[in-house]
Amino acid sequence: MPEEAAAVVSAKQGKENGEATAVPLACVVCRERHLKCDGGSPSCSRCVEGKQKCFYVQSRRGHRPARKRQRSDESAEKSSDVYNGSSTASSEDYPVQGLFDARIASRVPSQAFSDPNSPSLGREKLRELYYFYFHDAHPIMFPKAFLPRIPANAFPAVLEAVVDYVGAQYSTKARAEPKYLHNLQACLFAEDAKRDAYMVQALTLLGIVYRAQDQNDLALTTFSQATDLALQLGMHRASFAQLTSGGDAIIQEMWRRVWWELYVNELMLAAFRHDIYSRMNAIEMDVELPWEENEYRTCQPVASRSIAEYDQYTFFDEDDASFSSFAYRVIAARSIGRLLALNQPFCPESSDIVTSIDIAINNWLLHLPEQKQTPLGKDGKLDEMMFQAHMMTNAASICLHRPRSDLVFTDVQDSNNCLESRVYGAPASKFSVHTVKCTSAADKIAELITYPGDSLQHTPLFTCMLTLSAVVHISAYVLAHDLNQRAAIRERLALSVGLLKSIKGTWVLAGSVLQSIRGAAREVMAMGKLIERPSSGGANDPYHAGSNGHDPWAVTMHDPLFTQVPELLPIDKVLPLSSIPEASGAIPTNPTFA
Repeated sequence: MPEEAAAVVSAKQGKENGEATAVPLACVVCRERHLKCDGGSPSCSRCVEGKQKCFYVQSRRGHRPARKRQRSDESAEKSSDVYNGSSTASSEDYPVQGLFDARIASRVPSQAFSDPNSPSLGREKLRELYYFYFHDAHPIMFPKAFLPRIPANAFPAVLEAVVDYVGAQYSTKARAEPKYLHNLQACLFAEDAKRDAYMVQALTLLGIVYRAQDQNDLALTTFSQATDLALQLGMHRASFAQLTSGGDAIIQEMWRRVWWELYVNELMLAAFRHDIYSRMNAIEMDVELPWEENEYRTCQPVASRSIAEYDQYTFFDEDDASFSSFAYRVIAARSIGRLLALNQPFCPESSDIVTSIDIAINNWLLHLPEQKQTPLGKDGKLDEMMFQAHMMTNAASICLHRPRSDLVFTDVQDSNNCLESRVYGAPASKFSVHTVKCTSAADKIAELITYPGDSLQHTPLFTCMLTLSAVVHISAYVLAHDLNQRAAIRERLALSVGLLKSIKGTWVLAGSVLQSIRGAAREVMAMGKLIERPSSGGANDPYHAGSNGHDPWAVTMHDPLFTQVPELLPIDKVLPLSSIPEASGAIPTNPTFA
């Protein structure tokens, strides 16, 4: 019988003997899902029914003084003001997050949840994997240069657990061991777990991994828990970092990064789920923007800049107009957050919203300083923050323009977790503009992945942005009017497929998306044909056929690259290549219209 289950039985026996004992525990699995647990031994009934591995964390309830009711009332009052900013911060409101409190070490769960016969990676190796593959893509952990400053046994247990779990994702053997996730869950969901900023940090990282492993419900729940706790702590306020860092500038910067990382991922998840609302859009925040990566990496403090300063950047002198790469990533996420308003059913104001977002995206691009216009840094190495920022901006452009373009919708949207088929939007008066902007953004995403670098060192969440690009290219392939154009699109698709293939062994979401894209691409390319568009044959019809009854090379007046096809046509309605004039590849240079 597991030690945790024995504690439950002992508690029940103590109650029968009239002893003061802790109440029966809920297992970690049920607690994480907010479900009622019967405390069964060795497994609760829910875990047995769901074929889940059931485990408990021993409670310390009754072994420490109860918290005063006054503290709970103060916390509730503070959390009620998180949206309107009416609370006044002080050092008493935000106690220093106990980094150097040696008692943190006692928060390591009493059970290791490991099989002594299974091979395990050491903590140092897991930490090495975390910093080599993951940290630069989501740089919210202590910089490596800061680690020697942390006293022995004072590294927060919940952060050790999340570093172990994330690092394990990059090792085939370690990824198969459940103990790393169990240890992390034990730290997060123990009865006596400390609800502090370190927990927000760990939940944010866990949510990213859940998303990358295609566990979307868990990702949504985890990000929601992180946001709830961050707001209760006041992490959306600049004063939080100032008052809880013990005067350490690196810790202040880390708390700012935790908040903005949560902000970026919350908005990204909401956008790809086609939600119509995100709390992040409604929160009044004044957290300063992060530093440049090199400054954080080398622990060299600099002055921070605010998002209000960014909003005035067009009026700065050139020397003052540059912000950090992380800051440009935050602004790119803000544009994605504005897209949520367009997921609502059509309203008269939607065209103004489309124009406003389009202008914001173009302003982001136009006002980038020269050194930020590509994701390559001055040293020739990839700047992961700018890589993501460019990816996100082009993804926002696709989400904005694709529903209003000529591009057809394929079945890919219904078969993966990066896209939804539910799309709303006002019909556009000039489809060609939206089509060109959409395909241009897809091309730029494809170009971004040609920059040198290890694909596993990118954020695993760029999978969804790569999917957007691939789906646009599949639709463009259907509408391409010449064989050369199709060949170019096919190469871009092959590039996306190749990159997804290279990371699918680590991230489940990439494998799921890869199957959907491959299936859609095979179906479209198997046609091997060009589409014949319906035509009324009238003299004023831009699709008017020539003397032979059709003109397979004809293009629309307003768009020389794409034809307007409402949906994928059945194969029996598509012209065979043999029926196309000059099928050798020669393309009329001056198509005429009746």
